[in-house]
Amino acid sequence: MATYKDAPKIYHVAESYYNDRGYCSVVALAIAAGIGYGKAFHTFRRLGRRLGAGTHRHMQKLALAEFGLKLELHHSYGCRTTKAVGNIAHLLQGTFWVYCTGHVACIKDGQYYDWAATRNKRNVSIFKVIPIHENT
Repeated sequence: MATYKDAPKIYHVAESYYNDRGYCSVVALAIAAGIGYGKAFHTFRRLGRRLGAGTHRHMQKLALAEFGLKLELHHSYGCRTTKAVGNIAHLLQGTFWVYCTGHVACIKDGQYYDWAATRNKRNVSIFKVIPIHENT
């Protein structure tokens, strides 16, 4: 199981070893599923992602499903920007995907893996990542 101590480490892997850009969903999958960047990268590639390109939610859901995971809409905690999410991320235990306009990030056990954590990207939605078989 891959673990990353902080966002810059995984971004370094993406840029240095995979020459990738536009990889926010790849990073989110790697963190949420507890896999390495390479495995997440190749999962999205198999699903049709082009190098350096973003992904659509449908493709993200398919990628999560390959690891037995799905998204469930979660309480937004009144967060309207990624910066606001960054201020409360330490309170969230479990795994969450944070969507905003044209971007996705991951929170895992209070650690926010996002280059936009200190920026004001808007239209935030927070989804809990849960096993497919879990009914809540």
